[in-house]
Amino acid sequence: MEEDQQQNLGGSSSYQENLIQMDTENFDTDREDDPAFDADLNLEEDSSKWIQIARRIRRYKAIVNVNRISGNNVQQKLKIVQQAVGDLEDFMSTKLHFYGKEQYVIAEFGKKERMMQAYTIQLEENNEFKLEPLFNRGDDEIKNRILIVRDLPLNFEKESLKKTLEKLSEGKVETIRTRVTGPWITAHVTFEKEDAIIKVRDTWSIIFLKDFCRIEPANMSGEERAFRNKYTLKLANLPFGITAYDLLEVFNIVKAKTCFISRTRNKYARLRYAFFSFASENDIVKVIEGDPFAIKNRQLFWVECEKKVCHKCGSPAHLVKDCDEREKSFLRKQKMAQFSKVYERYRVPNYRKYIRYNNSYYNNNRFNTENYNEA
Repeated sequence: MEEDQQQNLGGSSSYQENLIQMDTENFDTDREDDPAFDADLNLEEDSSKWIQIARRIRRYKAIVNVNRISGNNVQQKLKIVQQAVGDLEDFMSTKLHFYGKEQYVIAEFGKKERMMQAYTIQLEENNEFKLEPLFNRGDDEIKNRILIVRDLPLNFEKESLKKTLEKLSEGKVETIRTRVTGPWITAHVTFEKEDAIIKVRDTWSIIFLKDFCRIEPANMSGEERAFRNKYTLKLANLPFGITAYDLLEVFNIVKAKTCFISRTRNKYARLRYAFFSFASENDIVKVIEGDPFAIKNRQLFWVECEKKVCHKCGSPAHLVKDCDEREKSFLRKQKMAQFSKVYERYRVPNYRKYIRYNNSYYNNNRFNTENYNEA
């Protein structure tokens, strides 16, 4: 069972919606329980002679809520399901599974065809409830309806993302599952129909609040994903507080596909440079040879992604240890620290911040620049 956060959007939850949410991971057999595991460790040195049978071992499952089966206890309910489908070929087992506050009987099969056959079988006389297939996110029929959204801010709201994607795709969002990826959230958005994914397949990113978020179909190949990151430039020397949305005009002029601004680790503030991805090398050449951009009378510079820039001001001309803007910031804080007691006495706005300033701030931090020199 996935530990990702999830939320069912689009109305009251139903049994079928729960089935879709209860997808399980493909899994490998437990090697420690395999008697051949310790048989000959030297085989690893000559893996070229192996015959690869399968990359992953799949199990196919169908479930039914325990409340929909007769029986006075769990064992009786498991027995009813086993008697109904146990004679099918590739049947493996029945077991009890908990999902939230609900309990389900799961019947496990070795092949998908048998699982599909099982949910057509009537479990009991005078009982219309049957097993339902438990879909896996790795199955094509599910993967073809999933859109992956990357670079979401940590404070995003699922409902806002749902509305944005439904407007873009003209489709209805079924579920949104999220997981933390460093300073960002990655969302797996499942739509009701594949048409929504087809409509946005050629879209590389979307504007969401103040950021650009990369999107891609879950069924995208590794080669396609690598291609989207192949042609990238760094736009440096951004003014303080600039967001990806503020660069929308630049984005449109250079015909970029994505725009990404990373965040700092402590304050989660946006850095002073952005990464732009393009569809071709020709687009990059046009950008480099084109007229430079400026924001707030501050010229911007296109540089290679590997080029180190100042972490304080974003300039590619120096590193943070030589930054005049950083020097001025230290001097200002040192000056403010002289009045910290007065600020505390009169409770001026943000006075607690000034209390943290002290006369030794400048000397203590002047040469602590090593961690800022990596761009």
